[in-house]
Formats: sequence, structure tokens, C-alpha cells
Amino acid sequence: MLRFNVQLPLPATILTKRKVISYIAKIFDPLGLVSPVIAAAKMFMQRLWKLKSNDQKPYEWDKPLPQKLQDDWKQFHATLYALDQLRIPRFVALPAASSVELHFFCDASESAYGACCFVRSEKADDVKVQLLTSKSKVAPIATKHSIARLELCAAVLATKLYHKVNHAIKIPSKVFFWSDSTTVLQWLKSSPNRWKTFVANRVSTIQTSTEGCIWQHVPGAENPADELSRGLPPAELLARSRWWNGPVWLALAPCHRPHSVVPEDEASAVIEEARKVALVSLATSTATFADHLFTRFSSYTKLRRVVAYCLKYIRSLRATTQQSTGEPSSVLTTAELTAADHALARLAQAQLYSEELAGLNVPSSHNEILKSSPLRWLKPYICKDGIIRVGGRLSNAEVPESIKHPIVISAKHPLAELIANHHHKILLHAGPQLMLSTIRQKYWVVGARNLVRRTYHRCIKCFRQKPILVQQATADLPTSRVTPARPFSISGVDYCGPVFLKSPVRNRSPTKAYIAIFVCFVTKAVHIELVSDLSTPAFIAALRRFVARRGRICELHSDNGTAFKGAANKLHRIYEMLKSIDGDRIQILNWCGENEIQWKFIPPRAPHFG
Repeated sequence: MLRFNVQLPLPATILTKRKVISYIAKIFDPLGLVSPVIAAAKMFMQRLWKLKSNDQKPYEWDKPLPQKLQDDWKQFHATLYALDQLRIPRFVALPAASSVELHFFCDASESAYGACCFVRSEKADDVKVQLLTSKSKVAPIATKHSIARLELCAAVLATKLYHKVNHAIKIPSKVFFWSDSTTVLQWLKSSPNRWKTFVANRVSTIQTSTEGCIWQHVPGAENPADELSRGLPPAELLARSRWWNGPVWLALAPCHRPHSVVPEDEASAVIEEARKVALVSLATSTATFADHLFTRFSSYTKLRRVVAYCLKYIRSLRATTQQSTGEPSSVLTTAELTAADHALARLAQAQLYSEELAGLNVPSSHNEILKSSPLRWLKPYICKDGIIRVGGRLSNAEVPESIKHPIVISAKHPLAELIANHHHKILLHAGPQLMLSTIRQKYWVVGARNLVRRTYHRCIKCFRQKPILVQQATADLPTSRVTPARPFSISGVDYCGPVFLKSPVRNRSPTKAYIAIFVCFVTKAVHIELVSDLSTPAFIAALRRFVARRGRICELHSDNGTAFKGAANKLHRIYEMLKSIDGDRIQILNWCGENEIQWKFIPPRAPHFG
């Protein structure tokens, strides 16, 4: 027999979320034999997740729960000790049974959904039905699903439970699946491509995983998985024979089982989840007026002027009274050219962004568009002229409206190519970057970078007159760079910084210092010294430390820094002073004559010499 040894401590005086979830985790039930009890505990925990503090933030883990919830949990906690009385036969089938069947039941409610598995074994006239395992889940909080969708999730859970059981026990048996949802059964009898994505993915999973199995309908009142979807206290679970031995008719002959109900296609949930297929009608000529308009002209200037004259003519025909005594002017104004630009943009957007226009025109859509649309990152909106413009945060900026909210055009439309060619020519055959920045002052072309590059590279004049950059011949390396020598005998020096040194005295401000970097011209070895300031004595001290560490220097290269100039002059004066001494100092004279540093300063503004 299988037993439950409930060793839960008494509930604490003050309950918190952390303590409640620790009590739930201590109920060890890997087979799911008491899943209805655990489902009830999960539902209570989900109530705690929904709790909000006074500042509308999630309830903290260690914050005391409201008194009503504490009383509810203590009442439920007191009933958990009834599980000590539970006795479950360890062997679920009859010995040497002639036939074994697996029956999976699934059900869902607004709070939870689950699936359970029963083993039906038959030997001669003896039939035994017993619960094998179960699994339950609470309904998601963030996304509110319909009951039909939750029933489908329960069917998927039953499919996963079937694979787990089939992998654990290798018994040749018939497999039956039971659901009280006629909508789910209708979905499973049809092709997945009939339904929306949520339903189609799960239907495909079920059909693939349960191929060869039988799906049938069970009345809701006889479905043992109903206990999983609603939860039960332990005392009621012990007395619920439907949970431990399944429906009464399961132990009878197959002829007593419920007849499968054939659901109707007209069910509301079925119609709601049906995929909407757009019907496309083909005519003998698919070209429209807009197609002829954009492909007829190779110049954007000519195109906009033609459209401006057409609009001007239409306005003159619609005028009810003559507003001027003379004939209308043949000169186009800036307002008329702008109206032509807007008309062309509307035509282009109607061709490629018809779905976006329809979605943005619906007041209840809150300017939301499809996730597959290329405009979903631009926060688009429709202005008073009926044109899709780019949204943003520059509404209060004192710049023209076209710069704050440029017009959206696709690079795949012929109008975008005309605009790119127009700006390339008026900017005197500008490069891609200048073209892009200029176009974006009025239009936001989706895929503009590839468009301007293509326009620039296709220009014949730019291709023919593309200049060839002059390649300066590289000079030979100096002798000091290619002559083998001891490391650091020929070196270069420069400063970097400043850096700040923390004073050993407490509360004293840091002092500024610099770093002297010595680089060997031959081996590229690097020596680093810390210099207290930019004075000549500080650098001479660093140079002395460098020589003491790396050996004497024959040549030292540097720029024309004040510290370097001062150090060179000072060292040279010391050398001349020692050289003028006569008498017994001949050894010093010989050393100075051999060891004076040849200090070479690089030309101004020529760092490549260093």
C-alpha cells in the first residue's frame, strides 16, 4: 500500500506568502494522487499573487497576510492531516490481466485545469479500475483565456501525461482520451490550419502525439478530472470514489460507455477561433492608376508638378464661385506643391500599408498595428492630412512638423526611388550619408540605407568621376628601428595622464601625478614610471630610476615638452662641467664621453616620428 505521512508543522501565528508556499512545497506527491488537494492549495497561492499593497505593488514575501486569508489558510491547513488515513493499493492492475486499457480524462475551469490517468485491467469476469497518476495546473493570471482554450490546454496536459506514462510502463494497451468539451473535440477532428495560431499549435501537438488513440466525449458530471479543475479538501477527496476508481461505467462493458457526441461547426467558440482567410480576386489587368503614375515619370520634380497641376485643376472645377476676376495663375505655389507631395505619399501608403491604415483608423485600436508590420517600432499615427507619420517625443520641439514627424514611405515603392534620385541630384551627387540625413528631414523611408547606397552606386556620373585617393609612399624605417641593440638602449619617452594619487594622510585631497612611458625602439618593450609632476627635476628622477632598472641609454627620443627640453639641457650642462675637469678625474671623463645620452626631439606635429 502507498501512504501519506503528513508531517506539516502547525501554522504560524502570523502567516506570510513565504510560509504558505513552504507549507505547500512540503506536500510530497510525485504521482499526483492527491492533486485535487494540491490544486486547491495552488489556487490559494494564486490569490496571494493577486494581492496588492497600498502603493499598488505586489505583496511582499514577509509581509503579514490579511486576517481573512490567514483564517482561510489555517482552516485548510487543519484538514491536511486527514491524508494520513489514505491507503492506496501499490499494484494498480489485476495479476496476469488479459487486457489493459489506459483512460485519460481532462477538464478545465476558470481557476485551474488538469488531467488524470486510470488503468482498467480485465481478467475473465473480474474488472479493476484504479487511478494511476494525475497532473494539474492553475490558469494563468496575466492572460485571460476562454474556457474552450483552457479545455484545450487540459487536453495538451493529458497528452504530455500519456507520454510520461508510456515511457514509464511498457504495457501493450489501448489508450482512450476523454473530454467534456465538444469544442475541443471539434478542433481535434479538423486540420490545424483552419484555426488561429494559439489553437492550431496545440491541436497539431495533440494530433501528432496521440496518433492511433481514441478521443471521446464524457459528460461533465461523470468526468473525474473535474476534481482537478476545482480542487477538493482532503476529507472530501477520501470519500470521492469517482476520483479513485473512475466513473461507474468504466468498470462495465464497453457498450455502457457514453456515446461520442459529434460537435457542430457552428459552435461559437469554433467560429471564433477559425482563421480568417482573405479572398483575393484577380482581374485581367492588375495595374492601377497609381502604378501607371509612379512608373510613367523618371523625375520626382516632374511628377509632383504634374500632380500639383491636376489637383489645381480639380479644385477649380469644384469651386462654386469665381474667387478672382482674372484667369487662375499658371505658377504653382508652395502650398500646392506640398499638397502634391501629400497626395503622392497617400497613394504610396495605400498601396503598401493598407492594413496599417485600416488599423490606425479604428478608434478602439489605440493606434496599435500588427506585430508583423515593419512600422511597429515607429509609433505611427495618422495626421489630419490622412498620412501615416512617425510618432515620437518631439511634439514640443520648435522645429518644422516634417522634421518632428516625417512621412513614412517604404523603400520598395517606386516613389522612394524617385525621392532618392531627386535628392542625389539636388545635392550635387552627394554620398549616401548626406542623402540619408537630408531625406529624413521630410520622409522616413523604411529601408533607406540600402536605398541611398543603391542610388549612389547606380549613378553613372558618380561612377565615372569617382576619384582615386592618392597613396603616399611610406618612407624607410630609421636606422634606430632596424639596428639590433640591447633592450632600452634606444628608447622613446612620453607622458600620459594625469592620474590622481590618494594621500596616505586621512582626509587629505588626492594629488595629481603623471605616468612616463619608455618604449624600446628595437624590441618594443615598455617601461612605466610614476612622475610626481611636469617639472624637470621630477622627470630626471624618473629617468634615473629607469636607467638604474634597465641600464644606460644611448639614444632617447621625445617630443618638445618643457620637461624633456629642460632635462636635456640640464644633463648636457652636467656633462660639459664634468668634461672640463682636469687631473685625476680621467675615469669620470672617459665614462662621460662614452655615456652621454643623445637626446633627439621629433619635429612639431609629427607624432609618427616618436
